[in-house]
Amino acid sequence: MSTQRRFTEKEIARIFEKATRAQNAANDESHSNEGLSLEELKQIGASTGIDADYIVQAIAELNEEARGLSIQKHMGVPYALSRSVKLPDTFSEKDWERLVVDLRRTFKTRGTIKQDGSFREWSHGYTHAYVEPSENGYELRIEIKNGNTKGLLYSGILYVFLAIVMFITLSSKADSGDMVPSVLSGILAVGGIGSFLYPMIFGSGWARKKEQQIEGICERTSRAVVSEEKEEEESKTALPAQKGKFLTLEDEKDLNQELQQFAMKKRTR
Repeated sequence: MSTQRRFTEKEIARIFEKATRAQNAANDESHSNEGLSLEELKQIGASTGIDADYIVQAIAELNEEARGLSIQKHMGVPYALSRSVKLPDTFSEKDWERLVVDLRRTFKTRGTIKQDGSFREWSHGYTHAYVEPSENGYELRIEIKNGNTKGLLYSGILYVFLAIVMFITLSSKADSGDMVPSVLSGILAVGGIGSFLYPMIFGSGWARKKEQQIEGICERTSRAVVSEEKEEEESKTALPAQKGKFLTLEDEKDLNQELQQFAMKKRTR
């Protein structure tokens, strides 16, 4: 008589479900280290008529999109925003002056300028803009904080707590029917609730406004620097005709074939 265990239909279904999930997770992990390097992408681009400069530019834009805007919250209320954008090594003093003008117009204040070598900073209160050297050029970093958010939240909680303590203390000493404890503690409690609710109500609107300002500055600065760089390159020498060509359907097929061949080669190694 066989002692080997036999599984029910329900157990079989669960076994294959778990096995499938485990296999998919293993495949995802094994493929996570696969892909193509920058040099391999350039080789594919060269074989299909795509210039390497445009590939590098596309990678930079992809990395920038991944970074995005960072928002910090406290008790669910946004109180700090930051955004970084890469700038080419051609960023000049003229570009910095243009950026300062944009910052002053956007935030409607003159601000303070500090410079230490290639490090530059513009600030006003809790608003800071930095231009710092990076690996492949410069980086523009903008940070904005609402310095009142945490104070209002905690002061609101404190006022409500004090209102409760005041009501209990005064009520124990006052005569019955005396409205003074209720009035005084009520005023303090209303002030505390208002202090707490203010950032809760208006915090999101403040964050949206600051986000639009930050994104606008980053976009205008990047566009101005890139446009100036392109104008300088075009003034020196005209781009080869191949750089200006559009990809046809045949080109796209060739590109897909090159990608498939690279993937097959990497898997067989």
